[in-house]
Amino acid sequence: MEKPMPKLLFLKRYNVDRLSPKKKQAKRKCGSANSQSLPRVICPIFQQYKSFFLEVVTAAGLSDVLTQLVIQKKAWDCMKTGRFLLVVLLIMAPLQYYWMNLLNSIKGSIWGAGFKRMLVDQIVGAPVFITLFFVVMGIFEGYTFSRAILKARTIFYPVLMNSYRIWPFVQLVNMSIVPVQFRFIFGQVISFFWSMYISYMMSKAG
Repeated sequence: MEKPMPKLLFLKRYNVDRLSPKKKQAKRKCGSANSQSLPRVICPIFQQYKSFFLEVVTAAGLSDVLTQLVIQKKAWDCMKTGRFLLVVLLIMAPLQYYWMNLLNSIKGSIWGAGFKRMLVDQIVGAPVFITLFFVVMGIFEGYTFSRAILKARTIFYPVLMNSYRIWPFVQLVNMSIVPVQFRFIFGQVISFFWSMYISYMMSKAG
């Protein structure tokens, strides 16, 4: 018996033969309407993972709004929230989704594989994603590439050190005992509060 296609593997090719009639229609409509402006792969991915995108947008946007209103106690800067959402939705979330699937491919015992995944994530993933986020946010704020790098350098080290106080334990649990289909969701719950801290540090850096 053929095994069903894994639901959360972002890298799997979109198989139209396994779609319901409703999803087939949505895919055809999306492809015909947007083939001139979007890469062909974007539309089926969005149709299949629209709940994922909505979760990311909601969590990232709400965390930035709460940071401004509650922690910083200032008027809401909708442009800042918009930039935050764009970077998370278009760049960070898709890359982290691919990254999670790559980490999930590391095999071993329950805790052994989890420990190896956590190490790879913290040694490679954490510094790369933190740097990328700060640099891209700087560019979206209007800085030149060199200025964005300089700004990122001023907050990279404290953010990375605080990351190491939280995420190794979170990822060890996540990569060991949380079922694969819930790992990204579990990470997103913690990321909500982490995003508030990141938003605060970005504002603090000026």
